[in-house]
Amino acid sequence: MNKVELIRKVEGLMPQSLVRAYRKSKRYLIWKNQLSSYSKELKRLRGTKEPLNVVFLVLSSSVWKYDSVYQLMEEDKRFNPLIIVCPAIDLAENQIILKMNQTYAYFANKGYNVIMACDENRDNYVSIELLSPDILFYASQWDKHFDERYRSTTLQKYLKCYVNYSFKNNPFEWSIASPFQGRMWMYFSECEDNRKLALSFNAHEFRNIHVVGYPIYDEIQVLEEKGADWKIQDKKHKRIIWAPHHSIEGHDGLIKLSTFLLYANTMKELAMKYADNVQFAFKPHPQLKTVLYMHPKWGQEKTDAYYEFWRSGKNTTVVDGAYADLFKSSDAMIHDCHSFVVEYLYVNKPVMFLANYDREGQSNAVGKKAFAAHYHGVSAEDIEKFITDVVVNDKDTMQSVRNEFYQNILVPPNGKTVAENIIDEISKALNI
Repeated sequence: MNKVELIRKVEGLMPQSLVRAYRKSKRYLIWKNQLSSYSKELKRLRGTKEPLNVVFLVLSSSVWKYDSVYQLMEEDKRFNPLIIVCPAIDLAENQIILKMNQTYAYFANKGYNVIMACDENRDNYVSIELLSPDILFYASQWDKHFDERYRSTTLQKYLKCYVNYSFKNNPFEWSIASPFQGRMWMYFSECEDNRKLALSFNAHEFRNIHVVGYPIYDEIQVLEEKGADWKIQDKKHKRIIWAPHHSIEGHDGLIKLSTFLLYANTMKELAMKYADNVQFAFKPHPQLKTVLYMHPKWGQEKTDAYYEFWRSGKNTTVVDGAYADLFKSSDAMIHDCHSFVVEYLYVNKPVMFLANYDREGQSNAVGKKAFAAHYHGVSAEDIEKFITDVVVNDKDTMQSVRNEFYQNILVPPNGKTVAENIIDEISKALNI
């Protein structure tokens, strides 16, 4: 029995009120110790004339939201940025190195300064201390997915920063005001509404929040549209993304999302029906295929055949991985993905949300506003009407609502980019 299992067993024998009090006091003590460490580092670094070593700890390129921050630091003589690809220990053993290699290649192909945290045998781990970092940026808030060497609680002595890897639009404390986020030296928030929500959970810890905007804004602004994910056709069709979530069949988690089983056949039929004037990109959640493989009415053979339909059709395609260019080169999206509720609105194009549950009840203030900027679908007829009226015939009645949301929520503050806001906050705090 390991330490975690032992603690859980002991807690199971205790009254829940006592367990909550214990966890709250433990969180507070860890936070206070972290503040003490930050105080020492700030005294050492404040006013320094030497370039700051900034290390980005990354598990996967799919949650990397720091492109503009890294690039701006690379151009700034005050910073030396480095990316370290860490093993994601929540993955199956045979997937860990595969994911590391894929993530390393992603950054290497961009010409970034990147290293692997360990070798192919997961030996000879890189010591963070030997890298002499002054600031650490985490690309994920899930500390338990990192090897213990790279967790925020292990690397207590360094100044740590975090930007959410998805625009937070749910009301849950574990998502927007977790102990990890509270332990950061600087926690960079997307908007004022989310800052206030975090403070409502814990006013002491979340004095570390700075509203800077969400980094995908920077990426979309400078992205040169390529449309590389779409098939080349004789005449340009309207381009619609269909992005279903993986949480199928009454998912028991806190966020209930997926409508895939309801509309899997409908979307195939619509793709064939409108083959002459619409091209569809199937953008499933990365875990959907795995979930379908395990589903008693689907399994691997049926799932593979379904994906092949989208991959091989004359007006259909399957898209994995990065999606900024896919968004920018599209004309509309149909989805039920929590993170895309806000993110697609950065391209300010028509979007329909397919809901089979109380979507607003699982939204925070920003999520409710974003949801109100969507068309809403609860049937196959709704989907087809969206395709024909809104997309094909350009009868977009939600444009003004999206414009208002974009200006009031998505545009970063201070008339600057998100990366500029982040670097300004660091520079002011360190007097550099």
